[in-house]
Amino acid sequence: MIDYNKNSFIIKSTMNYILYIILIFSFSLLNANTIAILPDTKNKSQEIISKLGKDLISILDSTKRYEIIEQDKIEEIYKELQKGQTGLVDQEDAAKLGYLKGIHYFIFYDIIPENNQFSANYRIVKTETGTIIGAGRSKGNYEEILNDLSEQIMHQLDIYLNLDNPESLYTILLKLNKEKPVYKVGETIQVKFKVIPHKNAKVNKVYIQLFSIDAKGKITLIYPNKFSGFDPIEVNKEYIFPSESDDFEWELTPPTGTEYIQAFVSEKPIDIFGTLYKARNELFPESKENGNTLITYRGIKTKLKKEKIKNWSAMRIAYELLE
Repeated sequence: MIDYNKNSFIIKSTMNYILYIILIFSFSLLNANTIAILPDTKNKSQEIISKLGKDLISILDSTKRYEIIEQDKIEEIYKELQKGQTGLVDQEDAAKLGYLKGIHYFIFYDIIPENNQFSANYRIVKTETGTIIGAGRSKGNYEEILNDLSEQIMHQLDIYLNLDNPESLYTILLKLNKEKPVYKVGETIQVKFKVIPHKNAKVNKVYIQLFSIDAKGKITLIYPNKFSGFDPIEVNKEYIFPSESDDFEWELTPPTGTEYIQAFVSEKPIDIFGTLYKARNELFPESKENGNTLITYRGIKTKLKKEKIKNWSAMRIAYELLE
């Protein structure tokens, strides 16, 4: 959730921005749902870590909704990622390698014993952009964690895949002001965004909308707004929200959990959640839709189809908000 009632916005730390688009078309991709499941730790030899990975693979594969990379290929990828590393798997290196190997999504996971129970977490990385599109954690006994994580992962994948537009002429890059997307209540957050046009794109300016979706699914339009104006943005140009010139900051408040920044790009303005018109008179309007339900995004895709809007693109980035 966002609290905008601040008078200044200052972030001193510099941020490394993911600006790569790998233009290699000679590789044969399996399908748009190709997934690799890897441990996010070097302690892969621990039996419980190996077991969780195999069980997650089995559950996701049994749904027949995803193309799961075979175990021997996963081992090969994992060894390559671990070369010269001493800690966690590097997200950007993994994304580049995965994209070259025809993998669309990495699911990184970890599980840690806590007394007689376990604590586990995961993150879903889209290899094309290197961004985290889903994340979550769970505590309990092994069966509780396995069921909880598999349900969370499938739910988040289904929402994201429902937004996919393979024919899109644009790629949206999103980047938060933390390399590890974990925040605590009271911290401030900033997002950089940039639209990369593909070869056949014919316009130099596009319309973008950014929405904040909190852990309970409340959707808030954060860009465009009365401060930024409602003109289209330039492609290949980086923008920041909130910017240095804005006289407010974006402070995170409860509820805690996994939250998202959802972006939509189109060549003409579309009122995705019924908030764009309200934004001209109301600062950061909220939508009546629930941003954590799949039906919301199915409705969006139906709306875009009815309005015959072809050149649209969507992207989301996830972060965790803790107490």
